[in-house]
Amino acid sequence: MDRQAVDWSGYAPIAVIGLEPDELADKNGLIFEAGEDDLDSLHESVFGGPSGDVMALIRHVHSPKPGTQLWVKARTLSDARRQLRDAIQALQLTKSDITWVSPELGTVTIVEIKSAIKAAGRAKKASARKKNPP
Repeated sequence: MDRQAVDWSGYAPIAVIGLEPDELADKNGLIFEAGEDDLDSLHESVFGGPSGDVMALIRHVHSPKPGTQLWVKARTLSDARRQLRDAIQALQLTKSDITWVSPELGTVTIVEIKSAIKAAGRAKKASARKKNPP
């Protein structure tokens, strides 16, 4: 996905994934590119979720805390919750991979994250069965 073609106004971080860009790239085949913003140099990857929304993963090089931020453009709280679920599924994340969720998302955290993780697990198993039929 071409990062330059995305209008980044309105995007904000909604979660932190406790994986570094190289781990996410190995796990999901994502390509991270070097960039920079007003804060620091960074590594970023742009990807689409199951609903078609464009999301970004951003890791500031000199951040004192581990993890990669998930940035989305959500018009409503419902949009942000759906995009978090989409990212969990698209990136095949586990509960322990999510280290922070924006307090603005409210009670989305545990129940919806568990549901999205279960769906991601089912999709991963189905994909494996297609690749390796009995």
